[in-house]
Amino acid sequence: MAKVDGYPGRQQLWGRLRPIAPVSVVSLQKAKVKVGVRFGLQSEDQITLKFETPENSDLTLPKEVKVNAPPIGEEVAIVEFEIQAGAKKGDFPVKVVPSEGPTVTVIVTVK
Repeated sequence: MAKVDGYPGRQQLWGRLRPIAPVSVVSLQKAKVKVGVRFGLQSEDQITLKFETPENSDLTLPKEVKVNAPPIGEEVAIVEFEIQAGAKKGDFPVKVVPSEGPTVTVIVTVK
């Protein structure tokens, strides 16, 4: 019996993001972030990630990132994107919104 997401016998139908660790970046510098995207049985061949940043954060992220399905036999694709910090320091919640599955919030700390 398959064990997916901690539930025996449950088959994952739709894609979802893996948890994202908090990100720390120095003011006016860039940080690379890697995210695992799990594809489900009924996922499309490509999942799009969009980013929502707080208006007062001075962070720059790509408008969207497209993630292609992993090779047959694999469930997770790894995608990398950059966060550009501005001059404003602090902790900022950034929402990563996939085209399928729940939104994940990552805390970006600018030092």
